[in-house]
Amino acid sequence: MAETGQRAFLRNVVNRLDALLADHPEVASIFNRIAHHVGPPVLFGGAVRDLMSSGRGARPRDLDLVVECAGVEDLTDALHASALPMRRTRFGGVRIHAGTLPVDIWPFKDTWAIRKGIVRAGGIHDLPRTTFLNVEAIAVQMGSPRGGPRIFEHGFFSAFESRTVEINLEENPFPETCVVRALVTAKRLGFVVGPRLASFVVRHAQALSHRDLLEIQLGHYGRVVLDANAIGCLVEQCLSRRAHLPAVPK
Repeated sequence: MAETGQRAFLRNVVNRLDALLADHPEVASIFNRIAHHVGPPVLFGGAVRDLMSSGRGARPRDLDLVVECAGVEDLTDALHASALPMRRTRFGGVRIHAGTLPVDIWPFKDTWAIRKGIVRAGGIHDLPRTTFLNVEAIAVQMGSPRGGPRIFEHGFFSAFESRTVEINLEENPFPETCVVRALVTAKRLGFVVGPRLASFVVRHAQALSHRDLLEIQLGHYGRVVLDANAIGCLVEQCLSRRAHLPAVPK
């Protein structure tokens, strides 16, 4: 995407986020506290995608915020006076239930792929390299030392131009959940599944029953988004796609 297109995209993201925060003042206060006490928050991943792909009334399922700070204690110190329910997560951040919109916040250095040494990151601009899917490989820093918001991406715009959901970084701690997320995302966007992702889905879905796939959805989304027939059809499509791919040289 050309630079002018990216600037327009950024303006739209900021405008839609402002509209979302106007409807969720408790979340707006979280943004303000983080910005004042820790540093400019970075809106990351699926929330940015959902703000742009679902129209003006877009309402992401949750928000992921990343901050360049020393550790999670900086976050808890900044947020302790908010009086909102807050708990530590297993990945080193905190989750805040701000009304109906959960917010996950964590230090940049504790991003799973960075902490594990899978992605060697030189700064917040490398954050998009850590997502499983290309349609989540985007981050918007809401204000910076240079002045306004900034955008970082790693294949996000090309994913939307080609209308293809593909793997961005295969290594992840929960491959079964990634199978479900990938299929749900492709279905929601109306995008095709790329060849690497098709192989990944087939490889991991073979060990999962329909009941497993439904239970993963309940655990991740809180509800069943795709029924067993829909999931089965998508897996079959991935299997057919993989069957027509050229063999990978050893």
